[in-house]
Amino acid sequence: MTRFFTSTHLIAIALIAGAFGLGFMSGPATAEPLPPEEPFTFKFEYSPAELATMPKAEQLLARMHQQARRQCGGNLKMTLDEKKFVDACITKTVGDAVARLGNENVAQAYKSHIVG
Repeated sequence: MTRFFTSTHLIAIALIAGAFGLGFMSGPATAEPLPPEEPFTFKFEYSPAELATMPKAEQLLARMHQQARRQCGGNLKMTLDEKKFVDACITKTVGDAVARLGNENVAQAYKSHIVG
């Protein structure tokens, strides 16, 4: 008759059981707390001359849109939900930035961009 467990097996089982027991009794691992997440900000630089005419305001809006797309993220291999999230981020970011500028030319370019 062969033995099912040899003394080597029993020692290995005891060591593994002891390691599990010690791991569970030690409690959860403590880690450094995560730093608080910074709020989303959109910093956009422009010159006052870019606000003066409608063509310049349209160029400013296009540049603003590109920068918002870079900051909101996304890539070519996104799911539909991810694409909706990124598009909503871009729309809100550019809309908020246009409102903060308070310039009629940029606001008009934005309105025609949304409708057009």
